[in-house]
Amino acid sequence: MAPKILDQLEKLLRRGGFKKRKTILFSPLDSLGHINSLISVANHLKAQGHRTVFLFLEPIENKLREAGHEVYDATTDDLSESKQSDAAQDKWNEVIMSCRGIWMTGDVIKNLEEECEKGFGVMIDDIKKYNSNIEKKLALIEPDVLILDHYFGIPALFKTNLPWVRIFSASPLALHDNPDLPQPWMGLPTKWDKEDERQKDWNERAMKAKMKLYDSYNAYWKSFGFQDLPKNPVGYIPLSPYLNIYMYPEELDYIDEYPLEHWKRCDCMVRDAKAGKFELPDKLKDKPGKLIFLSLGSLASADDELMKRLTSMLADCPHRFIVCKGPLHHKYELPDNMWGDKFVPQLEVLKTVDLVITHGGNNTITESFFYGVPGFIVCPLFGDQFDNAQRLQEKGLGVRLDPYNCTKEELHSAIETMLTKDTRGTMLKISERMRKPEARNRALQLVSDFVNKC
Repeated sequence: MAPKILDQLEKLLRRGGFKKRKTILFSPLDSLGHINSLISVANHLKAQGHRTVFLFLEPIENKLREAGHEVYDATTDDLSESKQSDAAQDKWNEVIMSCRGIWMTGDVIKNLEEECEKGFGVMIDDIKKYNSNIEKKLALIEPDVLILDHYFGIPALFKTNLPWVRIFSASPLALHDNPDLPQPWMGLPTKWDKEDERQKDWNERAMKAKMKLYDSYNAYWKSFGFQDLPKNPVGYIPLSPYLNIYMYPEELDYIDEYPLEHWKRCDCMVRDAKAGKFELPDKLKDKPGKLIFLSLGSLASADDELMKRLTSMLADCPHRFIVCKGPLHHKYELPDNMWGDKFVPQLEVLKTVDLVITHGGNNTITESFFYGVPGFIVCPLFGDQFDNAQRLQEKGLGVRLDPYNCTKEELHSAIETMLTKDTRGTMLKISERMRKPEARNRALQLVSDFVNKC
């Protein structure tokens, strides 16, 4: 290469005008919610010229490859492309149906105990099954940086000793270790009553269930020569010494009263800032009433009996509904006041609706805040959905209902309560704040700055 060109390259490097192309490995939980939390970051890094790679345990249907990202799974030990498949979704469908009996009882603490055993048990089994394949994949991918959104530390990833970013896309209550806050995943009041026997019992049982899971996974983790996993709070993946980011709107967060160390907050990680206008289907155009979005997410909507229950109760509601029917969409039909499909363009829909009926998943909550949806009916089934439901109700922005046991009258009443409540102005102000570049791009900037300095 000519000396002048070498001099120019050296000057660019010194000025920071040229950044080395890096291979960024994204490792999310095999779930669309956790994938969605990483898409905007991956797109941003790819636009900067970096190589972006997603690695799953099992094949999952997604549109990552269409966006230019490499996609692999751990069912093989070579670099053959991951095939579009419902394997991961089918696995979660089975878990959903096995837990359904507990969910129907409305017993939240038994729900948590069941989740620790069955839901997290499936994740651990998969990690143990595929860890050696992941190690072989990493040797072929040769990543420079890891970005993880997972509940468990996968040993093969940490044996690389690479710099890594931890993304936490669920409710941040689980990140706190403050006795004044309740244990997560139960939806107890933020100001929980330490003298109330039921609440004390729930907190004690929650800790016992989490510690049982901790002891089991920590033993596996330490067998690879790692130090103990964190206990304050109980966790199954280490805190990153480099960068930790969680996603939660400022207006819902707990940090005003309960500061959170070692973490940086962003309001949202919206998948696509260019969501277009949603065209209302002809079926609903001439019908009266407000427009309401019903979505229980990609996992909870796998309970088609629950979806049938909710849609039938809303059949004579004087409003119109856009329904995300979920993976078992072919098993039921929608009433005349509804239109839906297996999946709908959620970001576009959120820009048009007057109310959301949701399971309380963190992506749906933060995206709804971003687009200024006026209110929420939250029907939690498991995990942090209970905490989000409770928090929205405490803030006066939503009504929490048990989707399996609420009556039609209670559901209709909650809808009318939220439609008549004056929250639209509040939510529009929140949306305006979240759309400002410094808020909208916070996670992108944090990760980008870290990657480019590595």
